[in-house]
Amino acid sequence: MTTLHQIFGQLSDSHFYRSKKHVLIDIVILSILAVLSGTESGDSIELFSKTNYAFLKQFLKLTNGIPSHDAINRVFPF
Repeated sequence: MTTLHQIFGQLSDSHFYRSKKHVLIDIVILSILAVLSGTESGDSIELFSKTNYAFLKQFLKLTNGIPSHDAINRVFPF
């Protein structure tokens, strides 16, 4: 478990998504890492995540792969 998991692990996912495929903590952490790397939109977070999938998979569940930019934008409306 990473420090980011410890800090953001208490977030509750109060949204109801019809086809919720991704864990909230995965979206939060990959978004933080992507923004720290210079991304500025859901599209660029998705691209960053796909490019760095092998690295992210080491500490995120990513059960259904990388979230789409639409899923990211539902959590963080840019």
